[in-house]
Amino acid sequence: NQGLLVTSIDSFARYHQVDGHTRGEQAATWERLALLRARFVAGDDSIGARAMEIVHAAAYERSGDNYAGIAGDIKHLRDRMERELAAERPGRYDIKFGRGGLVEIELGVQLLQLLFAHEPSVRTQQTPLAIDALTRCGALSREHGDWFADGYRFLRRLEQRIRIVHGDSSHLLEERAAGIFALARRMG
Repeated sequence: NQGLLVTSIDSFARYHQVDGHTRGEQAATWERLALLRARFVAGDDSIGARAMEIVHAAAYERSGDNYAGIAGDIKHLRDRMERELAAERPGRYDIKFGRGGLVEIELGVQLLQLLFAHEPSVRTQQTPLAIDALTRCGALSREHGDWFADGYRFLRRLEQRIRIVHGDSSHLLEERAAGIFALARRMG
C-alpha cells in the first residue's frame, strides 16, 4: 500500500544499507523480520540470487545490533498485534494472533534467528526448520525446541482443519460455536 512495487537492485541495497550504502536510519525491526521470510520465486536467476544476498546481509549481518532493542521492538509489535488483530475474549481464542498463537511462535523463532545469525543453519524461511536448527545449535534446549515444534505443528494442523470444516480461513475458535465438535473430531 505504501511502498514501491518495483525497485532496482542498487536501490534495494541502498535502502537496506548493504554493500557500503548508508542512509540516515536503519530499517525498522519489522522490516528485518519480513526479510527473514523472503525467498526468490520467479524471474532472472542472477538478479534473484543478488537480491537474496542483499536480503541475507540486511537481515543477518548487521553490525552493532542492539539485541535488547530488537527484543523490545518485537515485544511491542507482538503486543500491538494481539491488541489490534486478535479478537479474543472469554470463550473465544485466536490461534493466529492470540496469546500462544502462531504469530507468537514465529516471532520468538525469528528473534532467536537474529540472535544466532552467526549459525548458517538458522538462516531459513521455514519456521519448523528454524526451530530444528536453533535446537541443534543450542539456542533452544531440546525441551523448549520440542515445545515450539509441537505447538507450531498443532496450531498449523488446527488451522488447516478449520479451513476444511468451515471452508474459510478463519483463525478463531469459539467454545460453543456450531461445528466445534466436528472440528474436534477432525483433530482426532
